[in-house]
Amino acid sequence: SRCLAMPDIPENAWNPSVAKWLCSTTRKPLYSLDEVEQRLRTEDGRVELNRRFAELLDMHYQDQEQREQIFIAFGIFDDASRGGDVARRWLKHAPESAFANMALASHHLSAGWQARGLDFIAETDEARLRNMREEFAQAVPLLSLALKIEPRLSPACVGLAKIGRQSSSDLQRHA
Repeated sequence: SRCLAMPDIPENAWNPSVAKWLCSTTRKPLYSLDEVEQRLRTEDGRVELNRRFAELLDMHYQDQEQREQIFIAFGIFDDASRGGDVARRWLKHAPESAFANMALASHHLSAGWQARGLDFIAETDEARLRNMREEFAQAVPLLSLALKIEPRLSPACVGLAKIGRQSSSDLQRHA
């Protein structure tokens, strides 16, 4: 509400649907890494994690106001120092969870993009490309399993498509 109430930048008028979308993507994630870590300590907490992520996914499709929040929720696992550790713990406790698989895949996706950097691919040195490919190779089976478990999990589909654009037109078409 506060975001939508902000006035336009002088001499710029946002289309109301663009402003609404932009404001919807500036929300905090469902949980912080600390909150996920806390919930992983108990069986009830782990059940709650899966339930809340499932609700967020449902809302992604049912409520225009909640679109994209499922993508934002996985962003916490991008953290290079702790994101992968927390996601691995979740996956260890819930290997059948599409959301736990997506959490660790999100970490590997982010690490792959960080390794690649922002240079044109032709200007990216082989060591960085190798690191990118290694991270993506770890992400692909996690993303594929997440989609097999929960075919509506859009972040997994988008992740596979992004990896495919860098490495495999077959993977991109599959996604």
